[in-house]
Amino acid sequence: MKIMTYNVHVWYDDNGQFKLQEMIDLCNEVKPDVLCLQEITKGGLNEFVKQTGFERVVKYHGCAILSNLDIEQVPLEHRNYYPRFVSVRVPVSENQHFYVTCLHLDYKVETSRIKELEQIKKHLGTLDPNAAQVWAGDFNALCFDDYSEDELKEITSVRKKNRWEMPRNDVTSTMTGKYGFQCSWSLAGKPAPFSTCRFDTHIDYIYTNSEFRKIFKVKSVIHHASKASDHAPVIAEFEPVSDLQEKE
Repeated sequence: MKIMTYNVHVWYDDNGQFKLQEMIDLCNEVKPDVLCLQEITKGGLNEFVKQTGFERVVKYHGCAILSNLDIEQVPLEHRNYYPRFVSVRVPVSENQHFYVTCLHLDYKVETSRIKELEQIKKHLGTLDPNAAQVWAGDFNALCFDDYSEDELKEITSVRKKNRWEMPRNDVTSTMTGKYGFQCSWSLAGKPAPFSTCRFDTHIDYIYTNSEFRKIFKVKSVIHHASKASDHAPVIAEFEPVSDLQEKE
Protein backbone atom coordinates (compact mmCIF):
# COMPACT_ATOMS: atom_id res chain seq x y z
CA MET A 1 0.00 0.00 0.00
CA LYS A 2 1.57 3.27 -1.13
CA ILE A 3 0.24 6.58 0.22
CA MET A 4 1.54 9.89 -1.06
CA THR A 5 0.88 13.47 0.02
CA TYR A 6 1.81 16.44 -2.14
CA ASN A 7 1.17 20.17 -1.86
CA VAL A 8 1.20 21.06 -5.56
CA HIS A 9 1.26 24.86 -5.00
CA VAL A 10 -1.44 25.39 -7.67
CA TRP A 11 0.88 23.52 -10.08
CA TYR A 12 3.76 26.04 -9.89
CA ASP A 13 7.30 25.72 -8.53
CA ASP A 14 8.84 28.29 -6.18
CA ASN A 15 10.18 30.25 -9.17
CA GLY A 16 6.71 30.79 -10.59
CA GLN A 17 7.09 28.23 -13.38
CA PHE A 18 4.06 26.11 -14.33
CA LYS A 19 4.99 22.49 -13.57
CA LEU A 20 1.76 20.53 -13.91
CA GLN A 21 3.26 18.09 -16.43
CA GLU A 22 6.24 17.35 -14.18
CA MET A 23 3.89 16.60 -11.30
CA ILE A 24 1.82 14.32 -13.53
CA ASP A 25 4.94 12.48 -14.68
CA LEU A 26 6.11 12.09 -11.09
CA CYS A 27 2.83 10.57 -9.95
CA ASN A 28 2.74 8.23 -12.94
CA GLU A 29 6.21 7.08 -11.91
CA VAL A 30 5.36 6.64 -8.21
CA LYS A 31 1.91 5.09 -8.79
CA PRO A 32 0.46 5.69 -5.31
CA ASP A 33 -2.57 3.68 -4.23
CA VAL A 34 -3.90 6.73 -2.39
CA LEU A 35 -2.82 10.25 -3.32
CA CYS A 36 -3.51 13.29 -1.15
CA LEU A 37 -3.14 16.68 -2.84
CA GLN A 38 -3.27 20.19 -1.43
CA GLU A 39 -3.56 23.57 -3.19
CA ILE A 40 -5.23 22.14 -6.27
CA THR A 41 -7.16 24.09 -8.91
CA LYS A 42 -10.11 22.74 -10.88
CA GLY A 43 -8.55 22.97 -14.34
CA GLY A 44 -5.22 21.57 -13.26
CA LEU A 45 -6.85 18.72 -11.38
CA ASN A 46 -8.95 17.77 -14.42
CA GLU A 47 -5.83 17.48 -16.57
CA PHE A 48 -3.99 15.68 -13.77
CA VAL A 49 -6.74 13.07 -13.48
CA LYS A 50 -6.96 12.69 -17.25
CA GLN A 51 -3.26 11.86 -17.56
CA THR A 52 -2.84 9.80 -14.38
CA GLY A 53 -5.98 7.75 -14.87
CA PHE A 54 -7.28 7.91 -11.31
CA GLU A 55 -10.85 6.64 -11.32
CA ARG A 56 -12.00 8.13 -8.03
CA VAL A 57 -11.54 11.71 -6.87
CA VAL A 58 -12.90 13.28 -3.69
CA LYS A 59 -12.18 16.96 -3.07
CA TYR A 60 -12.97 19.88 -0.80
CA HIS A 61 -11.56 23.43 -0.65
CA GLY A 62 -8.21 22.83 -2.34
CA CYS A 63 -7.70 19.33 -0.92
CA ALA A 64 -8.26 16.15 -2.91
CA ILE A 65 -7.85 12.40 -2.47
CA LEU A 66 -7.34 10.33 -5.61
CA SER A 67 -7.31 6.56 -5.92
CA ASN A 68 -8.18 3.59 -8.09
CA LEU A 69 -9.41 1.78 -4.99
CA ASP A 70 -13.12 1.87 -4.18
CA ILE A 71 -12.86 4.85 -1.82
CA GLU A 72 -15.93 6.50 -0.34
CA GLN A 73 -16.13 10.04 1.02
CA VAL A 74 -16.86 10.35 4.72
CA PRO A 75 -20.09 12.38 4.93
CA LEU A 76 -19.70 15.41 7.18
CA GLU A 77 -22.48 17.78 8.21
CA HIS A 78 -22.45 21.48 9.09
CA ARG A 79 -19.07 22.18 7.53
CA ASN A 80 -17.54 25.64 7.20
CA TYR A 81 -15.05 26.73 4.56
CA TYR A 82 -12.23 26.02 7.02
CA PRO A 83 -10.53 23.83 8.06
CA ARG A 84 -9.38 22.52 4.71
CA PHE A 85 -9.66 18.74 4.75
CA VAL A 86 -11.41 15.80 3.16
CA SER A 87 -11.73 12.21 4.41
CA VAL A 88 -12.39 8.88 2.70
CA ARG A 89 -12.94 5.26 3.63
CA VAL A 90 -10.44 2.91 1.96
CA PRO A 91 -11.30 -0.79 1.64
CA VAL A 92 -8.59 -3.34 2.42
CA SER A 93 -10.68 -6.49 2.22
CA GLU A 94 -14.32 -7.48 2.61
CA ASN A 95 -14.11 -7.09 6.38
CA GLN A 96 -11.34 -4.52 6.76
CA HIS A 97 -10.87 -0.84 5.91
CA PHE A 98 -9.17 2.33 7.05
CA TYR A 99 -9.72 6.07 6.71
CA VAL A 100 -7.51 8.67 5.07
CA THR A 101 -7.80 12.38 5.84
CA CYS A 102 -6.07 14.87 3.55
CA LEU A 103 -5.57 18.25 5.21
CA HIS A 104 -3.96 21.65 4.78
CA LEU A 105 -3.54 23.68 7.97
CA ASP A 106 -3.12 27.44 8.39
CA TYR A 107 0.32 28.71 7.40
CA LYS A 108 0.55 31.70 9.74
CA VAL A 109 -0.25 30.88 13.37
CA GLU A 110 0.15 27.73 15.47
CA THR A 111 -2.89 28.49 17.61
CA SER A 112 -5.02 28.59 14.45
CA ARG A 113 -3.59 25.24 13.36
CA ILE A 114 -4.43 23.73 16.73
CA LYS A 115 -8.03 24.97 16.44
CA GLU A 116 -8.24 23.44 12.96
CA LEU A 117 -6.91 20.11 14.25
CA GLU A 118 -9.55 20.13 16.98
CA GLN A 119 -12.28 20.86 14.45
CA ILE A 120 -11.13 18.03 12.19
CA LYS A 121 -11.01 15.67 15.14
CA LYS A 122 -14.54 16.73 16.12
CA HIS A 123 -15.86 16.23 12.58
CA LEU A 124 -14.40 12.73 12.49
CA GLY A 125 -15.91 11.90 15.86
CA THR A 126 -18.64 10.01 14.03
CA LEU A 127 -16.12 7.30 13.10
CA ASP A 128 -15.70 4.17 15.16
CA PRO A 129 -13.31 4.99 18.06
CA ASN A 130 -11.21 2.02 16.95
CA ALA A 131 -11.07 3.07 13.30
CA ALA A 132 -7.71 2.77 11.56
CA GLN A 133 -6.73 6.22 10.34
CA VAL A 134 -4.12 8.08 8.30
CA TRP A 135 -3.86 11.87 8.41
CA ALA A 136 -1.70 13.22 5.60
CA GLY A 137 -0.94 16.63 4.19
CA ASP A 138 0.62 20.03 4.72
CA PHE A 139 0.50 20.62 8.47
CA ASN A 140 2.65 23.78 8.24
CA ALA A 141 4.08 22.65 11.57
CA LEU A 142 7.48 21.79 13.00
CA CYS A 143 8.52 18.85 15.14
CA PHE A 144 11.40 19.91 17.38
CA ASP A 145 12.73 16.34 17.50
CA ASP A 146 13.63 16.69 13.81
CA TYR A 147 16.22 19.40 14.51
CA SER A 148 19.40 19.92 16.46
CA GLU A 149 19.67 22.82 18.90
CA ASP A 150 21.76 24.78 16.38
CA GLU A 151 19.24 24.14 13.60
CA LEU A 152 16.38 25.43 15.76
CA LYS A 153 18.42 28.54 16.58
CA GLU A 154 18.94 29.14 12.85
CA ILE A 155 15.22 28.69 12.14
CA THR A 156 14.43 31.13 14.95
CA SER A 157 16.89 33.67 13.53
CA VAL A 158 15.43 33.43 10.03
CA ARG A 159 11.89 33.82 11.35
CA LYS A 160 12.80 36.85 13.44
CA LYS A 161 14.32 38.56 10.41
CA ASN A 162 11.20 37.87 8.35
CA ARG A 163 8.81 38.72 11.22
CA TRP A 164 7.28 35.26 11.17
CA GLU A 165 5.89 33.28 14.05
CA MET A 166 8.59 31.82 16.30
CA PRO A 167 9.12 28.03 16.11
CA ARG A 168 6.50 25.98 17.97
CA ASN A 169 5.61 22.32 17.95
CA ASP A 170 2.15 22.28 19.52
CA VAL A 171 0.57 20.70 16.44
CA THR A 172 2.98 17.79 16.11
CA SER A 173 2.93 17.25 19.88
CA THR A 174 -0.86 17.13 19.77
CA MET A 175 -0.81 14.60 16.94
CA THR A 176 1.58 12.25 18.71
CA GLY A 177 0.55 12.91 22.29
CA LYS A 178 -3.11 13.77 22.62
CA TYR A 179 -4.30 12.05 19.42
CA GLY A 180 -1.95 9.05 19.50
CA PHE A 181 -0.66 9.24 15.92
CA GLN A 182 2.91 8.64 14.80
CA CYS A 183 4.85 10.17 11.94
CA SER A 184 5.60 7.52 9.32
CA TRP A 185 8.89 9.18 8.38
CA SER A 186 10.03 8.91 12.01
CA LEU A 187 8.93 5.28 12.17
CA ALA A 188 11.01 4.63 9.04
CA GLY A 189 14.13 5.97 10.77
CA LYS A 190 14.05 9.54 9.42
CA PRO A 191 15.86 8.88 6.14
CA ALA A 192 17.47 11.85 4.40
CA PRO A 193 16.48 14.31 3.16
CA PHE A 194 14.34 15.64 6.00
CA SER A 195 13.13 18.89 4.37
CA THR A 196 9.75 19.03 2.62
CA CYS A 197 9.54 22.73 1.72
CA ARG A 198 11.60 25.53 0.24
CA PHE A 199 12.48 26.90 3.67
CA ASP A 200 14.41 23.70 4.40
CA THR A 201 12.01 22.52 7.12
CA HIS A 202 9.83 19.44 7.56
CA ILE A 203 6.15 20.44 7.52
CA ASP A 204 4.44 17.74 5.40
CA TYR A 205 3.57 14.49 7.16
CA ILE A 206 1.86 11.13 6.87
CA TYR A 207 0.59 10.26 10.34
CA THR A 208 -0.89 6.87 11.28
CA ASN A 209 -2.75 5.79 14.40
CA SER A 210 -2.22 2.60 16.37
CA GLU A 211 -5.20 0.85 14.78
CA PHE A 212 -3.74 1.43 11.31
CA ARG A 213 -0.38 0.09 12.46
CA LYS A 214 -2.11 -3.13 13.52
CA ILE A 215 -2.98 -3.61 9.84
CA PHE A 216 0.07 -2.15 8.12
CA LYS A 217 3.73 -1.68 8.98
CA VAL A 218 5.72 1.11 7.38
CA LYS A 219 8.23 -0.22 4.86
CA SER A 220 9.77 3.02 3.60
CA VAL A 221 9.19 6.77 3.51
CA ILE A 222 10.70 9.17 1.00
CA HIS A 223 10.77 12.95 0.98
CA HIS A 224 11.09 13.11 -2.80
CA ALA A 225 13.69 15.44 -4.29
CA SER A 226 11.33 16.85 -6.94
CA LYS A 227 11.37 20.65 -7.26
CA ALA A 228 8.20 20.84 -9.35
CA SER A 229 6.38 22.43 -6.39
CA ASP A 230 7.61 24.46 -3.44
CA HIS A 231 6.87 21.33 -1.36
CA ALA A 232 8.39 17.88 -1.62
CA PRO A 233 6.11 14.90 -2.12
CA VAL A 234 6.07 12.54 0.88
CA ILE A 235 5.71 8.92 -0.20
CA ALA A 236 5.09 6.17 2.35
CA GLU A 237 4.95 2.49 1.48
CA PHE A 238 3.28 0.07 3.87
CA GLU A 239 3.06 -3.70 3.91
CA PRO A 240 0.30 -5.74 5.54
CA VAL A 241 1.16 -7.02 9.00
CA SER A 242 -0.39 -10.37 8.03
CA ASP A 243 2.16 -10.79 5.24
CA LEU A 244 5.01 -10.11 7.65
CA GLN A 245 3.67 -12.66 10.12
CA GLU A 246 3.46 -15.28 7.37
CA LYS A 247 7.10 -14.60 6.41
CA GLU A 248 8.15 -15.12 10.02
